[in-house]
Amino acid sequence: MEEKKLPPDNEIEVKAAEHMFSNLMGFQKSFLQSIFTEPFRISFEIVSKADGIAFYVVAPNEIATVVEKQINGAYPTAEIDIINPHEIWDRGSYTQAVELKLRGPSYYPLKIYEDLKNDSLSSITSAMSKLSDDEVIAVQYVIQPAGDNWRLAGRRFCASVRQRAANPEKKVNIDTSFLEGIEKKTALPGFYTKIRIVSVAKDKFTAQTNIQNMLSAFEQFTNMNYNKLVKKTMISTKTLIKNFIYRKVKVKDLYIPIAGIQLYSDTSVMNIEELATVFHFPNKNIETPNIIWLTARKSSAPTNIPTTGLYRVIFISSDKQVPVNLSF
Repeated sequence: MEEKKLPPDNEIEVKAAEHMFSNLMGFQKSFLQSIFTEPFRISFEIVSKADGIAFYVVAPNEIATVVEKQINGAYPTAEIDIINPHEIWDRGSYTQAVELKLRGPSYYPLKIYEDLKNDSLSSITSAMSKLSDDEVIAVQYVIQPAGDNWRLAGRRFCASVRQRAANPEKKVNIDTSFLEGIEKKTALPGFYTKIRIVSVAKDKFTAQTNIQNMLSAFEQFTNMNYNKLVKKTMISTKTLIKNFIYRKVKVKDLYIPIAGIQLYSDTSVMNIEELATVFHFPNKNIETPNIIWLTARKSSAPTNIPTTGLYRVIFISSDKQVPVNLSF
């Protein structure tokens, strides 16, 4: 697990997250590999405790180094620390969890950052602030590169609507801006996306209140006539917590390629613009208190360290010797 910290005065715009997600689209296994092994999944997480709000990225060991480079490419001032998995079950006695999904088909658009008056991250982190010592709120965005089924289904939908509208015998009023929104969304790469929120508190009421505050924060992405994020039903808290811990994404996607018809899909697809809207790293415009910022950068050791004047000191303990180089 990697913890990401940025300077509080950084001016990196939301657009950088869009570039970051675009670069992560390459982590897609071949058809044969996907038959015998699970697809690569990357999890972006925000965890809030009384001592601060931190940002994390969790990636498989096989691609962790490359993921780190892609993130640094989009956020060059970020500092990355490799840490042990964060613990959110170390306090409180009651856990509440929800999973969000798109209400409409995946090709229906959400509201994106260019359409919002304020930075969307501000509302999310504000809902996660001011926690007591026995409370935790965690938001998890697990992504996995999506195939083309959702995109082809969207294009077929637009084509069929325009075909009906072109029929002179039928008077059909179409919302051209809606079709343009679908075409814009399907023109960009997409990821299967699972958004999970976990709240831990000392009592049920507090845990549920924190969940409700988070759900309210996600209302800002609602595109009133087209799509919105809603709470997924028919899933137990126990299952949700298990999926949260193991960062699971189970995709059930039934599609008829020749007809271009998507019969069923239980996993939302968000394109890189939408992902950048719901998750990005903070910049100076985020004034939420308690965000854990990068206050001092680590410097690399100079390349011209002298090799003379070094003494090897052996610290003796009861069971082992630890060599340490000291310079005088």
